[in-house]
Amino acid sequence: MKSGDKTTYDSLSLGLFSFNEDHEDLTFERAHLAFTGMFPDIGAMVKRVQERAGFREKALYAQNGGAPDMSREQLDINLREHTLLTLGLIWAAIDVASHKKPNPFVVQTLGAISAVINKVRPPRLCKHCGQQCQTR
Repeated sequence: MKSGDKTTYDSLSLGLFSFNEDHEDLTFERAHLAFTGMFPDIGAMVKRVQERAGFREKALYAQNGGAPDMSREQLDINLREHTLLTLGLIWAAIDVASHKKPNPFVVQTLGAISAVINKVRPPRLCKHCGQQCQTR
């Protein structure tokens, strides 16, 4: 960090980040709104999440129709994004493991991710009745 003419180096911590200015409020709603606000609607968000989740299979494995059909530019863009996501997850895992108490940014982000997954993943059906059942 730069302070005047002096530069101080220290390990980067997720403790520097929060979606809420109030660090006592660990709710995920602000993070969820920030993420969903990047899309015109929930359907567009779901489509993008599914594309991102399926990239690895499309890039690395042949499908029934043969080898992946991506231009070099498309592959480069997707690999760059995939790498950034992976490095972000590694950084978050290291940071989370180094703290004794929950980090607001991580709590908010994980809550938002859970809410997104609930919208993207198809509802689970009950093994006993075959319906969306809340009893089991």
